[in-house]
Amino acid sequence: MGRQIGGWIAWAAAFGIAFFVVKYGVAYVKGQEVGLTGAMRDGFVGAAIRTCGEKQANDPANAGISKAILSMYCNCYANGIADRVSENQLRATSDLPAGQRLAALQPVIDAVSPVCLDEARRAIPTAK
Repeated sequence: MGRQIGGWIAWAAAFGIAFFVVKYGVAYVKGQEVGLTGAMRDGFVGAAIRTCGEKQANDPANAGISKAILSMYCNCYANGIADRVSENQLRATSDLPAGQRLAALQPVIDAVSPVCLDEARRAIPTAK
């Protein structure tokens, strides 16, 4: 009887350890995956679009460019960054001052910005 209880305790402990490893191991690996998903993506993209929209609308260099074109650029920009960062990468930068956060994400920004600028330029109607 003592061996049977000991066996059950060992089995329960092994199951508990396996459950812990699977649960938290999957969460860790998921956080490393590039490309935000779910609520994290929705929150990031929404905030990035708002911030980008305000910045682009207030930039004198964008005078005469329609809100639709600026919105297209910001949508591309926000989603492009969300496609190229991991949750862990984003969390690691969240407590940094704005300048350092920008510097940490600069390689991603440099990859996304030209693509989105080209997309926005193609959407601007040309004079005939």
